[in-house]
Amino acid sequence: MWRLVFSAIFVALMLCLYKDQSHPLLLLVSATPMRAACVIGVLFGVCTLGVFPPLSLIYLLCGMVLPFRHGLFMCICGSALVFSFSYFLGKHKNGAPSISLVSPVKGGFLTALVLRCIRVAPCKTVGICMGSAGFSFWSYLLGSLLGSLPAILVSLAITK
Repeated sequence: MWRLVFSAIFVALMLCLYKDQSHPLLLLVSATPMRAACVIGVLFGVCTLGVFPPLSLIYLLCGMVLPFRHGLFMCICGSALVFSFSYFLGKHKNGAPSISLVSPVKGGFLTALVLRCIRVAPCKTVGICMGSAGFSFWSYLLGSLLGSLPAILVSLAITK
């Protein structure tokens, strides 16, 4: 598992450092959708571990190298991975700071929907706070996916 994580981080760093030389790689990846899906899946995995790359850039990459339906599927699955990881990081008391002043509430769907649509805070911050506040996971995930759907659709439509 750790080898895969370190390999993904290495690939992301190499693509950042050698932007000019990575254009042929982008053409090679876009030639076969399976390779493109693997690279995008690795980027979503790297996104769960840190700040770089932002989700909006991965959405644009999905639109550039994949057909619309496949790009939409990859964006939704990858976003669910990123949102779930940050939520469970906040839920686990030892892994992230707990918000002790906030009592558990039932408005997880609407709160997640509004915070994802407006994009008030970074996605990982919202997930950690909602996880440690005790929101329901499924309502949080559904609200987050529906709230990020306009950004996904716009990013995919721009690149076509």
